[in-house]
Amino acid sequence: MKTTDTDKKRSPLKEKPLRLPGQSDSDKIRYIEFKMVGYIAFGVIVGLFAFNEWFAWFMHSPRQPVVWTCLAFISIVFCAYKCRQLLSDKRKWELGRQGEIEVGHSLEELRKNGYVIFHDILAGGFNIDHVVIAPSGIFAIETKTWSRNSKDKIVFDGEHMTLNGQKLNPNPAEQARINAKWLNKELQKMTLKDYPVKPVVVFPGWWVTNTKENTDIWVLNPGQLDFRIGQEPTVLSQVDMQSVVYFLSRYIRNL
Repeated sequence: MKTTDTDKKRSPLKEKPLRLPGQSDSDKIRYIEFKMVGYIAFGVIVGLFAFNEWFAWFMHSPRQPVVWTCLAFISIVFCAYKCRQLLSDKRKWELGRQGEIEVGHSLEELRKNGYVIFHDILAGGFNIDHVVIAPSGIFAIETKTWSRNSKDKIVFDGEHMTLNGQKLNPNPAEQARINAKWLNKELQKMTLKDYPVKPVVVFPGWWVTNTKENTDIWVLNPGQLDFRIGQEPTVLSQVDMQSVVYFLSRYIRNL
């Protein structure tokens, strides 16, 4: 078989691109939309069968319109219920994606300080929303975008987070610690050095009250990140930063 020029063509890109802010949420939203289309299509198909049965009955053909109408009614009610659930999930993921994109844009402004930013790092069953690599350290950032009213208040005591006096369960601080621990171990495997990773939780649009200072984790508004990172002492040399950036980018591109 003769090989044509088209058969020989390959993509000019040698590696996968780095991930975008909120990319995992975008993937979930597309999956939800795909499921919704499936449920709607199923309901429409069963409805068409019922219509066909009634039409045949009207034309005096031996049909069973009552059976198909019952099936169509049950199917349509079921699909409407599932679509309502999916719409609720979709709104939640869309809000989360918007928050990650907004935080991602604000983090991109930090590049002018010589920081390196990665977004949406997949970590086997979960993802790290953002990672900042700066002379003052490595920061694993968990973004929580929640709707709120003017009276809502988040308080962090160094261990537990409360919303209007009620403990949050699951605790976002624990997820951030898991993220940082995972990243620390992965960097150890890749670089053979132990780079401490600071867990961070940010709440776009919220003001967080911290009742205890100098904790192992930051819980704050994303607008405070630039100041907090800049206030930390230098712990990474330029060589260390380049090493972490290189190995982490290799990890992301090879997923």
